[in-house]
Amino acid sequence: MAKTACTVPITQIILDERIYPRSSVYPKRISMFVENIQDGFKIDPLEVQIHPEYDDKYRILDGAHRWNAYKEIGATEIPVHIKVNGVKSTVDPCSKLIRVKSRLDPIYRRVSKLKNTTDKLKDRQKKYRALLIRVKGRLDTSRYL
Repeated sequence: MAKTACTVPITQIILDERIYPRSSVYPKRISMFVENIQDGFKIDPLEVQIHPEYDDKYRILDGAHRWNAYKEIGATEIPVHIKVNGVKSTVDPCSKLIRVKSRLDPIYRRVSKLKNTTDKLKDRQKKYRALLIRVKGRLDTSRYL
């Protein structure tokens, strides 16, 4: 199944030299991407993640040459795949969290029902023990001997 990419403003994307595996970017490769973009060829979206130091920025995991090509042609937005905790996401991470929360809500409800049922069973067990102690006291024949 093909994933669709979302677009992010180019000003929010940062090339973090500390994590980028290549030592440099090659101008020849950038010019190749520029030509392909201008000719209308489909270019793969960049792989990005939320920058750990800046909440409103993304850092490039894969696609530095494509990012430079988009900058060179003057693009204002770039198609990206946002990775959240190592998983590709094509939506805003906040909306993904809302979806996860909505999946967990029924589970939380079931757990709270089970907790209530467990509490009721514990109360019944206490009452049963108290009843057994009272009945045992009544049936204790040793005090009549």
